Amino acid sequence: MHTLLLVTAGLAAATLVAGVGQWLWPRLSGTAAWAGLCVGLSSACVLVWVYYFVTLNRAFLPVVVGPLAAVCWLAVATRLGAVVRGPALVTLGTAAGLSLLWQADHAATTLAPPPLPRQDLLVTDAGNPVLCFVTAEPNPWIELAARRSEREFSGRLLPVASPHVSYSCHGWTFADGRCHIPSDEVEKILHDNGYRRVEQPRVGDVIVYLDEQHRIIHSGVVRFRDKSGLVLVESKWDLLGRYLHRPENQPYSSRFAYYRSPRPNHTLRGTERLPRRDDLPLRGIPPPLRSFSRKEN
Repeated sequence: MHTLLLVTAGLAAATLVAGVGQWLWPRLSGTAAWAGLCVGLSSACVLVWVYYFVTLNRAFLPVVVGPLAAVCWLAVATRLGAVVRGPALVTLGTAAGLSLLWQADHAATTLAPPPLPRQDLLVTDAGNPVLCFVTAEPNPWIELAARRSEREFSGRLLPVASPHVSYSCHGWTFADGRCHIPSDEVEKILHDNGYRRVEQPRVGDVIVYLDEQHRIIHSGVVRFRDKSGLVLVESKWDLLGRYLHRPENQPYSSRFAYYRSPRPNHTLRGTERLPRRDDLPLRGIPPPLRSFSRKEN
């Protein structure tokens, strides 16, 4: 995907330069080489749109600008004068640049799962192994994806820590934020470490979120509960930041349950062997706590 974005950026820049050159110096139209270059650039722009629309099948922008691109391509490919060809090339280059921006934004919201460069094993109280892995692979889209999520839940969450690739939600809940723990391991942790389901949560309880098949997909820790029943949970959102939020204010599921254990904490045995993480500083000033008033959804 990164290669495609770079190719699109180069194509958009070259087409814009060619269009401005054609516009400012109409005499360029007289050379066969220049005409061939213009046709080639315009054809490549149209092909990029065909790829985005047909292969990815999610790009809204090509649907809007695609017909305009086809008209511009015809204007460039035919023997029309420089007065028409220049603006047509500029339009194609601009549209290709807009497609680049759309696709970059799309890539930011479709992060692939992190690789598994190093696997390790933690242990439950019953002696059963729990798979975990640590990764620090850089991802240029994390910050952008985090901002999108924070805008979506604006006023309904309080940032606690910035995005970090070294741990996930279950790694935060059960391993002190030192690793990723697959969701398939969580049910074993709850069973082996003496957790029992409770209806009324207390500070320190674990919350788990379930999909439609009742499989665990997310977890966190209860950090606050007042007499009115308001509950605030702290959880790590995949590779994004760690947030304080009401149980229902998250992108995972509307199905959740609380679990309590007699253990003094939720940390699995063996966690101390894993490298400590360094939380990144928070960006800006977090929203006020009044955002969590019961009147807001």
